[in-house]
Amino acid sequence: MKTPFPAYKGDEPYVFVSYSHADSSQIYEELNWLQEQRFNLWYDEGIEAGTQWREELALAIESAKLFVFLVTPNSAQPDN
Repeated sequence: MKTPFPAYKGDEPYVFVSYSHADSSQIYEELNWLQEQRFNLWYDEGIEAGTQWREELALAIESAKLFVFLVTPNSAQPDN
């Protein structure tokens, strides 16, 4: 499934969103709603190709003003 919009990049406060890719079709609807409410959203679409994804995630989490974990049965599985 295609991502709904680019992840936020900039100096303004942003919300880090964590979710399971298995739930993308439902989660992207929620992301669109949050963006319509004028939240800057960072989600894993913001990871540049060729970067170390764990380091990129850690930096994005540390820099976020808010962290949202969208809980579903898939996201609650202990993969990573």
